[in-house]
Amino acid sequence: MKSSILLTFMFLSLSFMGCLEPEDKRTFIPEEDFEKTRLIVDESQLSQFPYSLDPIRNFTVVKPSDFDSQITRKWVVYGTENIGSGDEHNYGGNCCEHYITTDQDGTIYNLGGEWPWYSHDRGLTWDEWVPGLFNTDLGCEEGQLDPTFDPGLGEGSIIQAPNGDILAMTWFPYPSTDGVDQFYAILGKKTGPTQIEWEYCWNTFDKEPFYDRSWQVPVVGPINPPPELATNLCSSNCPWASVVVSNFWSYNEQGYQISVDGLNYRPLDIPDSNSNQCNAEYARCGQDLEFDLYFEDLGPEWDYMQPHREMRASPIPTGGLLFPRWFSDGSNLFLDTELTWHRHMLPNGSLLPSRSLVIDSSGALHSVSCNTADPGAKGCDGTFNLTHQISYDGGYTWSNQSHHWPLALSVSDNTFEWDFQADGNLDLAVISMRVQTESNGTSSDVDLVFHIRDYSESMEADSVTVIGLGDLDATSGAGNDVRFDFSSMAILPDGGVVVAYHDSSDPNTDPMFAIELELPESYFYFI
Repeated sequence: MKSSILLTFMFLSLSFMGCLEPEDKRTFIPEEDFEKTRLIVDESQLSQFPYSLDPIRNFTVVKPSDFDSQITRKWVVYGTENIGSGDEHNYGGNCCEHYITTDQDGTIYNLGGEWPWYSHDRGLTWDEWVPGLFNTDLGCEEGQLDPTFDPGLGEGSIIQAPNGDILAMTWFPYPSTDGVDQFYAILGKKTGPTQIEWEYCWNTFDKEPFYDRSWQVPVVGPINPPPELATNLCSSNCPWASVVVSNFWSYNEQGYQISVDGLNYRPLDIPDSNSNQCNAEYARCGQDLEFDLYFEDLGPEWDYMQPHREMRASPIPTGGLLFPRWFSDGSNLFLDTELTWHRHMLPNGSLLPSRSLVIDSSGALHSVSCNTADPGAKGCDGTFNLTHQISYDGGYTWSNQSHHWPLALSVSDNTFEWDFQADGNLDLAVISMRVQTESNGTSSDVDLVFHIRDYSESMEADSVTVIGLGDLDATSGAGNDVRFDFSSMAILPDGGVVVAYHDSSDPNTDPMFAIELELPESYFYFI
C-alpha cells in the first residue's frame, strides 16, 4: 500500500512540483524556514538523465523542529532497466543493495553488483568497467584466472585511497570450476580527474567457512610490510594499504585481508577483542601506545576516504588505521605503518565515544552511535535514534546532538540501517537512516537524509529529506522477498548527496539510489 506510512503532513500536493523560477533557477520558499537553493545542473539537462522511468523526482523536505514547515526539492533517481534482457542492470547495484562512494574529483562509484559503475558528470552518463577477455597483468600472484567465464551474481566494496586511486573488491559467491567463491581485487589508477586505468587480480579467500561482501578501508602509508605481507608489486615504502573484511565476520577476529598493492591480498591476523591486550598469540603485536587524534591542514582526500560505518575503522592522518573501542575495556586497536598491532589509548585515558570514527578534512572527529544511553556498546538501544558527537581537540572533549524521527517504531539491532559522512571543506555532515513506521496497521520503511550544515556552529540538523515513497517493508539477508541489505551514502565535492533507498517505484522492487540536484546558494562559491 503506497505512501500510507508517511501520513499527510509528510507530502506536499503535486501543485508544488515544477516551482522553479526560470530566470535564476531558485526554488520559491519561505526564506525564514529554508535556505535558498539552486540547481547544480542546467534546466536543459533535467531531460538528459538516463533512467527511463521519471528520473527527476521531488522529495519532501521538513524542518526537524517543525513538520508543518515543508517544501520539495529535486533529486535524480536510478532503478532497474531492461528487465529480463541480457542488459538488465540498475546502474551498479544488485537485487538487494547499492555500495556507493565518491572521490575528490567528483566521480560517483557504485559497486553493489558485480563490477564498478561510475559517472564523472553527476549521473548524466555512466560507464561500467568489466575485465577484458584475458588478464595479462603479470603482477597477479595467484595467476591470471579469467573472470569473464560467467562467474554469476556478485557484489563488492569500493573506496578512494589516499593518493586518489580507487580500491575495490568484488565477490562472486557461487562456486566455479575450482569449487570455491571467486574474489577479484580491483585497482583504479587515477591518471586524471576523469581518467582511470583499471587493473584486477583473482584472489582466493579460502580461510573462512563463509565469506560475504566485503567492507573496505585504506591504511595511510608509507607502508613497510613484514615479508609475509609484502607482494611482488610492493615490498617497502608502499603509499597505502587496503584492508577488507567479510560482512559475515565484521568485528570478529577472522575474515580480515590486507593488500599493500591493491591487487594481491593476504590473510591478516587480528588481536582478540576480549583480551584487553594486543596478544601476540593472535597477531603481530607491539607495545601499547598513547597519542591524541588532533590533526590540522588535512587534504581534500580526507572527505572521501571515510569507509562505510560497518567497517568500524578509520584511517589515521599520521599513518596507520584505528579500530575505535575494539577491546572490551573500551581501548582502541591501532595498526601502524609496519603492519604491527597496538593497543591504543588517548593520553589522558579518555575513551572514544563509540565504535564509529570519521575524520574529515577540517580535522574534526565525528563519532556516531545508535545507542543513546551507552554509545560505546556494540548494539543499538531499540530506538531509531542516532547520537552524533564531534571533537575539535583530538578526542579530549566532545559535543553531542541526537537525531530521531518521531514516527519511528522500536527496532532490533539487525533492522536499523544507517550511514554517516562528513565534508570538512563545506562544514557539512550528513546522516542517512531507514526507520520503520506504521500506518493503518501496515509497517513500512522510510528513507531519510539529515543535512547538518555548518556543523561547527550548530549540530542540529537543518532539514530532513524523505527519500522516495516509503511504502515497502524490506528486510536484509538472504531468503527475504523484499530486500534492502544496508544503507549507503556519499557526498560529492559540490555538497550534493548520493544515497541508496527503496520504494515500490522500481519495476523489479529492487533498491534504488538518488542524487541531490538542488544545493544551497552558498555552496556555489566552492564550485
